[in-house]
Amino acid sequence: PISVLSLLEANATASEFLSLLQCANAQDCIVERRLSLENIKRRFDNLLNDRSRLEYAALLHVTRVHFSNLELSELLGLVSATARFALDLSDLEMSMLANDIEESFLNREWGHALAMELRRGSQRQLIYFKSVLFLYGWLQCLNPGEHDACLQMVRRSPGEAIRRMWDEGFDRQLGEDYAEDFAEAGAAKLERRMSEYPILADGRILSESRLHNAMRLRSSSAGLLSFRDLRLLDAIFKDGESLRFPNRIEIDPVAYYEDHMNVLAQFDSEYRSMSHARFHLPPGAPVFQL
Repeated sequence: PISVLSLLEANATASEFLSLLQCANAQDCIVERRLSLENIKRRFDNLLNDRSRLEYAALLHVTRVHFSNLELSELLGLVSATARFALDLSDLEMSMLANDIEESFLNREWGHALAMELRRGSQRQLIYFKSVLFLYGWLQCLNPGEHDACLQMVRRSPGEAIRRMWDEGFDRQLGEDYAEDFAEAGAAKLERRMSEYPILADGRILSESRLHNAMRLRSSSAGLLSFRDLRLLDAIFKDGESLRFPNRIEIDPVAYYEDHMNVLAQFDSEYRSMSHARFHLPPGAPVFQL
């Protein structure tokens, strides 16, 4: 049951629990600190053991099974870095990784279909899933000295470890300048296209948050950052009240929704009326390889 929701929830859960751990470790009283840490670990275990939330926790399970020797904070750091890696990949980079991921499937037909989705910029949860499996397998293939050094990298700099695995294990060189240039060009194009529809705030939200937040999230989980470090929309509580963040994007979500309700309802209606069918080339059909 792995979906895009699984990926987003894994990222959100990692940020939430990293923030809780940070608060617990900041307590001066050693007894209160220890009790708080034990309570956080118990809450995390309860989340993973809740069968009704399996779709939310599936990728957390995958990560913990393969990296059971990590401390909770290290595990959550790996989850956060892997989710950020999967969410931030450019279309070009996803096409590059699709070739290696396709070859890893025993079921050729399903592997081909999923790889084609990756080449379309879809199925980012598969990037997370395979990155965890490949990272685990890569570590097992290293000699003892390299294994220990790379495991320390997983503990301390998981984002760097993931990219190193793809670079050394698959010779993908994701950090090359041309890949960065393509990613920036693609993001700028998306921003321009979204801004062509001024009735929607999407383009403005992306423009004000993308570059500001990306630099900070590249090296840290959102759960370890201050709200002052990020450009965010107001949060909305269940009762409709809003929480205004210090470095907020100057949009009132409640007022915006009320002012544009008719247009948003039309979008929702059109989306629900679509067939949501996908066209797939059969296995063996010519595919451009990067």
